[in-house]
Amino acid sequence: MYKAMAAISVFIRMFILPNPFGETVFGFIVNIIIGETLLHILSYSIVGIFYNRGDFPALGSFMYLVAYWGLVVAFQGLI
Repeated sequence: MYKAMAAISVFIRMFILPNPFGETVFGFIVNIIIGETLLHILSYSIVGIFYNRGDFPALGSFMYLVAYWGLVVAFQGLI
């Protein structure tokens, strides 16, 4: 179950969610260098508040996707 959820999560993050830094001058480069790192750290930290690693990995992967999605939406509103 975890592998399926992880694959779905990666697909959604890579192809469906917009680049939150796309409107800036070097949006693609900023997203790769700063954006992905920042979004990963923040998403992982948020999920870590509610989820204990190893309890139910598919749920953790889903929660990571939801946190990542929420942060992308928040960054879209800030830029």
